[in-house]
Amino acid sequence: NGRTYELTERRYVITPQKSGAHLIPPILFSGTVQDGRTRGTLFEELFGNRPGRLSRDPFQTSRSVHLRSPKILLTVKEPPPDLNGREWLPAKELTLTETWSADTKILQMGDPLTRTVILRAKGQRGEQLPELTVPSQSIVKIYPDKTNIQTAFDGRWVLGSREEKYVLVPTQPGKVTLPAIHIPWWNIETSLWEDARLPARTLTVLGTPQPATS
Repeated sequence: NGRTYELTERRYVITPQKSGAHLIPPILFSGTVQDGRTRGTLFEELFGNRPGRLSRDPFQTSRSVHLRSPKILLTVKEPPPDLNGREWLPAKELTLTETWSADTKILQMGDPLTRTVILRAKGQRGEQLPELTVPSQSIVKIYPDKTNIQTAFDGRWVLGSREEKYVLVPTQPGKVTLPAIHIPWWNIETSLWEDARLPARTLTVLGTPQPATS
């Protein structure tokens, strides 16, 4: 109806730390609002004339308001009993992808190769995603780079990502197999365990063996 409103919206990510019933208390708001009435002139206020018959003060009157949101009762489920040493990672979606800076079929000894592994989850913050473990290899030196952790919001779900980079430097000719990477996680939609996995990869390194140093 021709009125201008200001909207302030705040979103909160709630991460339960234990199962059971949890009460989220109300959010309190205190402020002032204009009530639509206008003050009369000083002459009107002194002599009792009705507002509108003379010029008016352009400022409207206001009143204090104190509001609170409803209480929210959450029921948090317990983790499934079959953890069996698996890390508890509930999510709506979870993916594990990788990229390489060059062809991995044939490598030359001494040529560096960068591997980027990205773990993405819908329903988990980036800080909650587990660190990826890449074991050392006999003929390839692995140097971890800085981890990039991010958290976003799509309007309903929190989106977390964890990007880890590794620089691989072949030091001797031969073949080496990088083991598979798998992250078990709990699908909150199906209430089933799933496994995000990157397959094992075999690298072939070409070159002349370096003589052993005494």
